[in-house]
Amino acid sequence: MSHFYGKLYGTRRNPATSCGSKGTGITAHAASFAGAIEVSLTYDPTDDCDRYTVRQIPWQGVGHSGILCGGVVGQPPKPSTDELRHFLVTCHVGGEKKAIRITCESFATAVERVCALQGISEKDVESVESVEPIFE
Repeated sequence: MSHFYGKLYGTRRNPATSCGSKGTGITAHAASFAGAIEVSLTYDPTDDCDRYTVRQIPWQGVGHSGILCGGVVGQPPKPSTDELRHFLVTCHVGGEKKAIRITCESFATAVERVCALQGISEKDVESVESVEPIFE
């Protein structure tokens, strides 16, 4: 029995369907002349849950690559990319100046997360600026 199911709607009278197992997962692409979006569902045996990933991908050599969002199917979504911002946090770690990119909801959250990840205090943060996202 399949674990994942998919339907594709377009100009056909009936939707095209597909399925996937826990081992294979399922992936769908929707494309335009400017690029494509890929949606994948996979089974995570470690946490015994189904995960999703939404990516922007090139199509026919056109477009950008980058993860737009991801999470656990059936759980409340994390903030959408419209609610997330990209920050460049400049801080001092072990006497060395570092510039760290982070994506989160606010300046305060960016500082809090960088401090926790780097094991530093807020006084070690030199600056925080909002920046454009980087796509591969």
